[in-house]
Amino acid sequence: MTRGDETRRHRIGIIAGSGPEAGIDMWRKVLQEHRAALGSRYRGDIDAPETVIVSLPELGYSMDLEHQEARVWTALEGAARRVAEQVDVFVIACNTLNHFADRLRDLQLPAVLLTPVDAALAEIERRGLTRVALLGSRQTMDLDGWSSYRGLSDRVQLELPEDRERLHRLIESVKLEGGSSPELEEEFASLRRELDSDTVLLACTELPLLHGHAASEESGAIDVSRLLARAAVNWAPPAAVESPGPVAVLYTGGTFGMTPTPRGLAPNPHLDEELAKLVARMHGEDAAAPRWTYHETPRAIDSAELQPAGMGHLADSIRTIVQDGSPAGVVVVHGTDTMAYSAAHAAFALADLSLPVVFTGAQLPLGTPGSDAEQNFSDAFDAARRGTDAGVSIAFGGRMLPAVRTVKRSSESLDAFAAPRLRAPQAQGADEELRTALRAAVGRPAPRVGLVKVSPGLTAAQLRAVLEECPAGVVLECYGAGTAPVGSGGLAPVIRSAVDRGTAVVAVTQCEDGSVELSRYAVGSALADAGVLPGGDMTTEAALGKLGALLRAGLSGAGLAAALGRNLLGERTPSGA
Repeated sequence: MTRGDETRRHRIGIIAGSGPEAGIDMWRKVLQEHRAALGSRYRGDIDAPETVIVSLPELGYSMDLEHQEARVWTALEGAARRVAEQVDVFVIACNTLNHFADRLRDLQLPAVLLTPVDAALAEIERRGLTRVALLGSRQTMDLDGWSSYRGLSDRVQLELPEDRERLHRLIESVKLEGGSSPELEEEFASLRRELDSDTVLLACTELPLLHGHAASEESGAIDVSRLLARAAVNWAPPAAVESPGPVAVLYTGGTFGMTPTPRGLAPNPHLDEELAKLVARMHGEDAAAPRWTYHETPRAIDSAELQPAGMGHLADSIRTIVQDGSPAGVVVVHGTDTMAYSAAHAAFALADLSLPVVFTGAQLPLGTPGSDAEQNFSDAFDAARRGTDAGVSIAFGGRMLPAVRTVKRSSESLDAFAAPRLRAPQAQGADEELRTALRAAVGRPAPRVGLVKVSPGLTAAQLRAVLEECPAGVVLECYGAGTAPVGSGGLAPVIRSAVDRGTAVVAVTQCEDGSVELSRYAVGSALADAGVLPGGDMTTEAALGKLGALLRAGLSGAGLAAALGRNLLGERTPSGA
């Protein structure tokens, strides 16, 4: 935080609605902490922080999160997107709603989310506490499920009240009454007397609204909402660290660099001059304009022509650029038709690298009226220049999307790509054995991996043709939870025969949401009996990319099945997560 006109003070956002009074209380505490931080330098209204508050009544369903999760998430995501566009840092005035913190962070919003559990942990470490009681809603105290505090038990001994429903009802009463009352204060004091811990985390924004000694700091109560307000006030953006390496730009073709021909748009074989002018425009007269290097594939193509071998060569080219030039990051200019496939494949093939690789492209060629090429390239270039967010992503339409979750959703809109499934939590990354195998795969022929979309009328002959054409592996895009016309189409014997010959067959769902669970239906169990591997909630693009990269790395049999079943990069949600 800085004073007055010296620099622009950061803007703070508050999401409220799950107890509107708690939102008001959070704003009051932000103002108090801001004034306290300035001390004698505080000059009145002109020094108050710029604050944006969004309060949605639908967030009140957080008290019934077990049955209203989808409804609450939809409201919270919308609120977060609205707030994040207007502020630098934001908080949620509800401990329960911080259950969704990881999902919100996966949205890669332009503002930083601060959470109560992080603020509480910092205070616990500052005080050197080894034991605290945790008081909150039913969901907050569900350390095996909904609670955002579940990781806290690894750092400190947590005591929970024996009668959690009694505390939950008290919190609901505070919500209904809008604050404190003598009866509620006595009820809370009674609950406090049943605890053994001297220090109590008030992990619910309603509890600090209670008056009386039991909720006071003097009694050993720690007001987590005040800690969160203090963290928001004292937040500062991380210092920009300029990576010593250049940004490497690899041009592969695609609409981005296309020019008109008598038969329609075709890729420009070289784009070095155009990109040099673009980088110069991006940075103007900035003396600190970054260093960058230009690279291109042997032939610029319309990405519709991309083949598995081309994806293997592209991953190898990126790896060579990284090894030879030590860049801060890599920008890959790619056609949009197969960008999601190519980026997903690169994510797995390059899972051993620790720098950002950012794919981008355009719906309209560079230099044409209304083109999105310049903005997309600028976003990708800046992300690669920072050199901080390792892994493969796609910069498009003003968003940074994880390659392992991205799909193309429009042939016309400038917002052409989306990640309808959030990056899955608990990604394991590539272990040393897999890293070694990926590095050793350079130069090997890329296996031909196929895709079959299940539809009414799919026959054994059709599936057999694909399995024979793609003996290394096939992704089966199934109905729903992993079903197909196994009996009426005669698919099972064909699959069993191919699997016995060493072909990997992976099932994913055609649905935008949900996961493959082969045991749910008898026809799915028949697929499993035939040797089909469940792909969880992987996108088709991620499944193809992962299967192709792992096969090229030499994995097979049980080792391949195990790796496909693991959540390596956030591509599939682990069971129970």
